[in-house]
Amino acid sequence: MAWVIFRQALRHHWRTALAWGVGMGLLNLLTMSFFPNLDALRQFEQLFRALPPALMQTFGLNVNEQFTPDSFLASLLFTRIVLILAVYGVLAGASITANEEEAGIMSVLLAQPVSRTRIFLERVLAHAVLTALVLLLSFSGLMIGSLLIELEVNLARQFEATLGFYPALMMMIVSTALLGVVLRRRWLVLGVAAVFVLVSYFLDTLGSAISEGIMPTLRQFSFLAYNAASDVVARGIQWGDVLLLLAVMVGMVLLALVGWQQRDVGL
Repeated sequence: MAWVIFRQALRHHWRTALAWGVGMGLLNLLTMSFFPNLDALRQFEQLFRALPPALMQTFGLNVNEQFTPDSFLASLLFTRIVLILAVYGVLAGASITANEEEAGIMSVLLAQPVSRTRIFLERVLAHAVLTALVLLLSFSGLMIGSLLIELEVNLARQFEATLGFYPALMMMIVSTALLGVVLRRRWLVLGVAAVFVLVSYFLDTLGSAISEGIMPTLRQFSFLAYNAASDVVARGIQWGDVLLLLAVMVGMVLLALVGWQQRDVGL
């Protein structure tokens, strides 16, 4: 039956994606309520400008640039929300193979007339659709919030910044799925994926704050370095960064498929 694995994955995970999307939308709405007018924004600006320039950089703020509603949203919300979304990505990636293999269900599924390649790819595709749903619901909180405040927000730029999370989030899902193929055990997959996210986060944060030495170079090894919402808000989607993340993601999918085809399941 065509696309049966894809549809089964959607039925199994859509409620989780809906809950994450609604939760992120409410978080965005709450954040918008922090600065309902220009006076509130200027108070936040004075607070942040009292910080050392290096610390401002960790929030995606440039001491030489004027604060705008769009740049402040990017710094206050988008630079931190990626960690929350990374949790979703890790859990979604583990559900592609590791969860069911550890539970003993995957061997039953593989006994059916369906190829391993089809199982893996259709589940990845299902999570690609669900991830888009999470981000769209997340953006709805920004859209509703913009109607409740006096500040003018460029919703087109905010939408681009929200979509900018998509390649990085999908890479997180695929990399966790690859770990599931290699490590098999769910707890080990989640642990290694969490370390990967945290290391990437600290490399990106320190690399942004420290402009000299080895840190800017090390920052290039963080997938978060190619997901800067402040850059998207200022200059639009950086297609070079998007293509790089997509290329890495495709490579991970191919590696996962090779490993998935060549090993025993459930051992």
